[in-house]
Amino acid sequence: MNRILKHFSAISLTILLFLGQGFSGELVIGFGSCLHQDLPQPIWKDIKAQNPEVFIMLGDNVYGDTYGNIQKLERAYQKQDWAFKKARLNFPFLAIWDDHDYGKNDGGVEYSLKDESQKLFLKFWDIPEADRRHRNRGLYFEEIIHSKEGTVQILMLDTRYFRSPLKRTPILKKSSLGRYEPDYDTAKTMLGQNQWKWLTMALKREADLRI
Repeated sequence: MNRILKHFSAISLTILLFLGQGFSGELVIGFGSCLHQDLPQPIWKDIKAQNPEVFIMLGDNVYGDTYGNIQKLERAYQKQDWAFKKARLNFPFLAIWDDHDYGKNDGGVEYSLKDESQKLFLKFWDIPEADRRHRNRGLYFEEIIHSKEGTVQILMLDTRYFRSPLKRTPILKKSSLGRYEPDYDTAKTMLGQNQWKWLTMALKREADLRI
C-alpha cells in the first residue's frame, strides 16, 4: 500500500508554473497515476487544496486485469466510482489508460477484450457520446486549454491499443529488462499508423505550450 501511495503522491502534485513567453501568471495542472481502487486515497485532500485547473490521470487509474473476465475490470471501476464520490473532487479530469486499466498486464494490440475495456473506460470517465473516442479505436485525444496565460495543447497518447507485442526473454536467458528483451523489428509499432498520422497533424497546430 505504501509503495503505491508513495508513487501516486510523488507525481500527483506536480505543478507547472508557466512563466515563459506568452504566460504572465501561473496555471496549475496536476498529474497522477497508479490509483488502486482497494486502497485508501488520502492524497485527494492535498490535491484539492492546490485547486488545479485540470488533473491528468496517466494510467493504471484502476487495477482490473481481466485474465479473460471483463467483469473484474467493471467491478474495479465501480469501486473507484464510489471512492471518487467520497472524495468529492471538484476539478475536471483528463485520462488515458495504462496496462492495468486496459485490462491486461503489459498488454498491447493482442489483448482480445480491448474494445470492451474501451467502452468501460469511456463510461467511467463520463466521456460525451459525441466525442470521437466513442467512434474510433483507441483512446488518444487532444485537449486545448485557453486561459489568460496562453493556449495549452495537451496530447494524450494511447500506448496500449495499437502497441505491437513485446519480445519475451527465453526462460533460460537473463535480461536487464526482466521478462522482456530489446526488439529491433522495425515493423513493430507503439502508436499505430492512424495515431501517428493524428499526432503529426496535431503537432502542426499552434499553441503556447504543448504537453
